[in-house]
Amino acid sequence: MTHYIFDLDGTLLNTLRAHYETLYLLCLMKSKKKISISDIALCNLPDLRKTLDAISEQFDLSINVGEYQTEFLKHISKVSLNITAKELAILKSIDKSNLILFTGRDMCTTQLLLNRFLPDIFLKVISSDQCEKPLVPTELKKMTDLKIYIGDCRSDLEISQKLHATFFNINKEVQRTELFAKLQQEQYL
Repeated sequence: MTHYIFDLDGTLLNTLRAHYETLYLLCLMKSKKKISISDIALCNLPDLRKTLDAISEQFDLSINVGEYQTEFLKHISKVSLNITAKELAILKSIDKSNLILFTGRDMCTTQLLLNRFLPDIFLKVISSDQCEKPLVPTELKKMTDLKIYIGDCRSDLEISQKLHATFFNINKEVQRTELFAKLQQEQYL
């Protein structure tokens, strides 16, 4: 059996616009300094805590993760699928016991995003409430079956290495094509 472990933000969902708007509005509300959306674009979005720390330091303000998540939910309409309808259909056809979601988001926000964009796909969801990335959950480490990790950034690659999993970068077209061809074969096994 092969386990497919997916990241969420930037991999299955495009949340960049929602992140930028959330950060921009929080900075506007809290900062005494003038800020533009391009200032936010310079920050390191793949790691929320580092991004919040950098913005807090740069603009002399304090934003905690809870505040951020609450504001992010107000911008959920800016989130979109990062996979095609055909790729989504392939995911839906796979045995759910083979699909795992491992995200740096809290469970509440994760479930809200899954219910809206990817309902009934993942049987197992691991959020930041259970294990903070880049740490690796013990239950994933214990899996002896073949593991394929699908992500979009360096931290996802590092996690896949810790898991001894094959890594596919969803944003590299050749890897993406190969991944979905492999998943399509999986539905016939």
